[in-house]
Amino acid sequence: MVSRQQFAEHPPAPVDDLSRDTVLRLISQPMRRALLACLDQRDVPLAVADVSKEIVQRTRDNPGDEVTENEAEHCYLSLYHRDIPKLADYGIVTMNYEENTVELTARGEALVRNQDELLTQML
Repeated sequence: MVSRQQFAEHPPAPVDDLSRDTVLRLISQPMRRALLACLDQRDVPLAVADVSKEIVQRTRDNPGDEVTENEAEHCYLSLYHRDIPKLADYGIVTMNYEENTVELTARGEALVRNQDELLTQML
């Protein structure tokens, strides 16, 4: 993955080849947006189990409450079986199934950096 310092020297892959509907589908789900935000804040791959807990915290109504195992497991399963594969299909994230980690790609960084603008233009 491109580091923050390298980002300025090597701009990420564009996402403008994705259709409006595709971009909206990719970032319309709160869990996916939270995943992208978590990954964007780190320069290293994250364990899916760890990021699941963080996503539950970010997406709940009362973020101060402790995350239960049931909530984390539900999020993990959704990420593992639905959200990460969908984002990976479009080159937004990569999943290492041996290590059970996920990381943002250069294309994903471009999507995160421009998602507000993309949403505004598309709506």
